[in-house]
Amino acid sequence: MADPRYERERKRWAHALNSILRSEYRAWPFDALVAPSDTFFYVRDAPEACHQLGVPFVVIQKETTISDSTMNEHSKAVRRWAPPLADWMTCCSKRNREFWERCGYDAERVDVTGQPRFDYYRHPELWPQRKDSQPTALFFSYELSAYHPSGATGEHGAEAWGPLHRQTEDRLWQLARRGWKIKIKPHPQQLCGEEHRRMETAVRDLPKGSVEFVAARADARELIVTSDVVVGFQTTALIEALTLGRPVVYTGWDPEAHRLCEELIPFPSWEGPVVVVSDPDDFVSAVEGARGACMSQTEAQAADRIVDEYLGPIDGDASRRALESTSAFIERYSESVCPAALARRSSLLSEPSWKHTSLRRGRRRLIERIAKAVPSLRR
Repeated sequence: MADPRYERERKRWAHALNSILRSEYRAWPFDALVAPSDTFFYVRDAPEACHQLGVPFVVIQKETTISDSTMNEHSKAVRRWAPPLADWMTCCSKRNREFWERCGYDAERVDVTGQPRFDYYRHPELWPQRKDSQPTALFFSYELSAYHPSGATGEHGAEAWGPLHRQTEDRLWQLARRGWKIKIKPHPQQLCGEEHRRMETAVRDLPKGSVEFVAARADARELIVTSDVVVGFQTTALIEALTLGRPVVYTGWDPEAHRLCEELIPFPSWEGPVVVVSDPDDFVSAVEGARGACMSQTEAQAADRIVDEYLGPIDGDASRRALESTSAFIERYSESVCPAALARRSSLLSEPSWKHTSLRRGRRRLIERIAKAVPSLRR
């Protein structure tokens, strides 16, 4: 989206976004605009529009785990193509803060608070109850090129992790035949319709109800707390499971993953807290053996260190810290709003309502035209 050929569309979108925010401000005067990231192209022009109204643009960062490749290489791309714009940011961990500093954020504008959504793991009263005692394995699926530093290819062409993924599924079907309930959680970015149809064909000969295809947007936290074993590859969800002491099985036998071990999340080096399967033929017995297993004190301490480095503090209090940090910044910001911004607010709030109804209609037509002009937006 930073391609120069889209400059005209970006300017049109900036104008539309400015109209959106002014309309929203008139309907409900806000003190700040908060987003989960400022790298998305559709919020890149939000800070300027906010500043015209004298309000800050704040990010309560959604990203968590940062691999070495992401830290070293992706940060350079972000710094070049989508440099920091937010007036203030909260993030989950010191490692996460380091990444955003490498992207160009001023260290003074980034506060480590922990990840608010992980507070859930310290509030068991919010957890759903299991409906049965059937042994359950939760598999976090993934795109076949996901996590690969190239973004697409490996030794297997466009399917960097194709063999690994298929071998993992084959072993999960074996578990289903042995009485296990298998839950498949796709990544939200996967083409879930195609995946669902493909896997439905693969499991049609398995015991009825032994495999459940979970919606891509389902809450991963609820799935983790109601599963006996969590299976995956390069996903933050495995580290989340460690916070509960849930058995974690890592599919670690792929040659391409071995070749890139220095660039991926180092799950293979965490043997102990994590069950690392180095041979696909050992997968079924590893999952069955992991069920009900408890970490030793040494393993639990190692798991705590992993969680703290990659996810930050998980003590049930991150939401409060993020809110207090953001609120304090908004108060400081409000003390220096310029007279011109105050005048714009006053003028905006005094405009007749019919004008904004017309703006909304025109804005919708404009967004539709931009979507037609930029093919990638149609997705």
